[in-house]
Formats: sequence, structure tokens, C-alpha cells
Amino acid sequence: MLFQIIATFVWWMMLSITAAQSNTCPPTEYGPPSGVIQSPGFIQHLNYGNDINCVYNIRVADGSHVLLTVNSFVTEQCCDRLIIFDGPSTQSPVIISWSGRVSPGSYAESTGNVVTVIFRTDNTVNAAGFSVQYAPTHSQYTTTTTARPSLQIIDWRNKTTYWGSRPSPNDIHTLVLHHTQEPTVEATMDALNRSQLSVHYIAAKNGTIYQLVDDSNRAWHAGAGTWGDYQNMNDISIGIEIVNSGDEPFPVIQEKAVAALSQIIVTKYNILPKNIVSHADFGLARKIDVSGYFDYKLFYAELGLFPGLFITNLPVSDQKKVLYQESNSFNAAVTIIQQHLHQYGYALTADGFFGNDTELVAEAFNRHFCPEIFFKESIDAQGDDVRHWQNKRWYGISQERLDYLIAHT
Repeated sequence: MLFQIIATFVWWMMLSITAAQSNTCPPTEYGPPSGVIQSPGFIQHLNYGNDINCVYNIRVADGSHVLLTVNSFVTEQCCDRLIIFDGPSTQSPVIISWSGRVSPGSYAESTGNVVTVIFRTDNTVNAAGFSVQYAPTHSQYTTTTTARPSLQIIDWRNKTTYWGSRPSPNDIHTLVLHHTQEPTVEATMDALNRSQLSVHYIAAKNGTIYQLVDDSNRAWHAGAGTWGDYQNMNDISIGIEIVNSGDEPFPVIQEKAVAALSQIIVTKYNILPKNIVSHADFGLARKIDVSGYFDYKLFYAELGLFPGLFITNLPVSDQKKVLYQESNSFNAAVTIIQQHLHQYGYALTADGFFGNDTELVAEAFNRHFCPEIFFKESIDAQGDDVRHWQNKRWYGISQERLDYLIAHT
């Protein structure tokens, strides 16, 4: 009898929880002059549901920008996100991605009169959701737009002791970009301290920069790996951690802030363009950061580097054509590719065999330079990176980009 009572109670509780959720997306189209977008069930005081993908197409008066202001925002921090695109589709640049608890009054502004907003949730925890107001504005960019940011650097050098002295304080030759896998600057700082690691700078999603270690000191961020003639990367590099989970777009404001900071660093220390690297470019088997979501085309354009690199003369079919892939057979053409990759900086022996080492370098190169064919990584339920075997092939676009880099470095 007691068992039946307990079972009935559990069933009732589960029914109540289910009933307190909504999986029905609100309308898709939102027009001028202003209005509010909300998560499923918000107006009924219900939590949003699992596995939903809601689209909000917002348009304000011609000649205006769209100003989005948070009224209320609570979602699952890791996995349920509101992504705001600066234009009429999800192919437009990302302005910002909100998740977790976002303070009322937080805002984002577009560069035109149209934005596309996506609300995506996973199949686990749900929460109260959001209410975000939209309205026209004629301001000349706010701090969360796609305009070049006024760089704000906050001093956090008292928050870590995990650093040391460089062999030579001014012997700085590389800039290493990472992503954090943590949702906030504070969570990144905690994770670094728990692991007894550090980095010179952290870039928040809103573009604010936090400095943890002096440039002249050796932060513990790069780990093992070789780039060009450099074998101990911590000795000769400056590291920037970019707040990002690894499977989400980077807000344009954040990418532009990283570019602005990078411009200061590469100018001050005369760092060669080819020595601006992702962690994955030399941590080949261990690392995927920065992920394929990072827009190197935008980054290089902001720094004025490699003009024309991302212009292709190949039709789409030739861009995606597989030239070489894993093989136990010797190929003289593969030897030349390996020699050029090594010349650029990748740690690779030119042996003529497209084996595991060459596959890993091809993956890193495609992630960095070939967004047209790169399958972006994801994160599984255990928090592990999910890599794709297709990225380890050598494509027509890979060859075109490598030819450009060799000719311009």
C-alpha cells in the first residue's frame, strides 16, 4: 500500500513538472515599431521545454538599428542559448549569445534594421526563460555592436600566482589564441586556478579584456608543442583565452576586441603574421581551440593581414574536392605539401605518406584557414570534444590557401 502511495505521488509530481513546461514556440515574425520576444511559456509563467529551436525574425523601421534590451533572462548556463544574428538569417554575423543569468538592462544593437534571433535548448535542464524587448534606435553603435570596440582592459593580475619569469622578458615571438570551454570570465579564472594554469589575457563575450599576467612574464597556457623553430611555447608566447564553450559562435564584438588587443601585441613585439596561431596549430592531437566557430577571416581583416587570403578562384565543387587522405602509399605530391606546411610552421616531417601526423596537421590547417569545408566541432554530454574525420583530409581549398600563405610569408 505504501509503495502504491509513493508511486502515485511520484507520478503526480512528474506530471506536474511536465505540465509546467512549454514546447510551443511563439510567433516567428516581429515588426515595427517595437515589441517583446519571449521564450515558450514565459507569459504563462511556465518553464520553456527541452529540445526546442525557436526563431524570431525582427524588423524595425528602415534607417534604424534594432536595440534589444533584457527584461528578464534565466536559462541553463551551459546549453540553452539565445543567439542574436546581425541580419536576416543565421548566416549573418553573430552580435552576441546570451545564456545563464543575464542582468536586466543588458542590451545588444544591430548595424541594420533586421535581426534574426534563435533560441535553442538541449534535452536536460530547463528554466524560467526570457523576455527581451526590441525597439528602433538611431545611435552610433553601443558597446555590444559590431563596431570596432574601444578596448577596455581590466587588471586582474592579483588573481593568479601561476606564472614565472621568461628566459628573456622581451623575447616574444608568438601569439596563441585559445577558447575557454567555460561560460564566463569568472568561471575561466576559477578553472585556471584549479589547474594551476594561467594566461596573459581573457576576452569576455562583451569584448572586455582582463589581464592576468604581465606580457614580460611567462604564463602557463601553451603546454607541449612546437611551432616553427620554437619548442617551448610558454617561453616565447603571449596567450589570449576567449570565453566560449567550443561549440557556439563567437560574438562579433568579442572577436573584434580580440583583434584590437592582438594588434597592440603584434605591433609592440613585431610578431610575424604566421606566428599568430591557434592552440590547436601546435597542440595537434590534444587541442581543438580556437574552434572552427572563430572567424579568422574577420580577425585578419581587422589586423590588415593576408588580404585576399579568403578569396577563392575555385568553384564550390573544386573547393570540396578531396585531393589527399589517409594512405599507406608514398606520394611525391604529399611530400611537397608536407614541406610547405612545415615551412609555414607546422611540426611535420616530409615523408610522402599521408598518415596520422599529416591528418592532424590537415585538421588544424583546415580549422584555421578553410571554413568553407570545415565541419565544426561539438561537445558531447560528458563535456568532451567531438571531432570529425572529414576535417583530416586535404581539399582543393586547402591547397589554394596553403599556396597563398607560402607566397605571402
